[in-house]
Amino acid sequence: RAELSYLLKTDFTLSNKLYRFYSMKYFYLAKKFAFKKLKLNRLFTETFVYRKNQIKILEDVGFKKEGILRKHNIKNKKPINVVVHSIVI
Repeated sequence: RAELSYLLKTDFTLSNKLYRFYSMKYFYLAKKFAFKKLKLNRLFTETFVYRKNQIKILEDVGFKKEGILRKHNIKNKKPINVVVHSIVI
């Protein structure tokens, strides 16, 4: 298994088709490399709950929401929840 890190600028929207295209391409290539070349069986990610665009892209490429880690990180000196997604073969 491996964690896949990815950062989407929060000011981008899903209407930015070029950014969305390259983000999705990144995930398809990462999945192919992880599952076929490295022979992994699971990829997972953690995403701040307010990053709706990133969550949408993850789910569009096949990642499934596993749950929420409450108050898992700190942002601007405040605890923030994190969504965990994964994809398995």
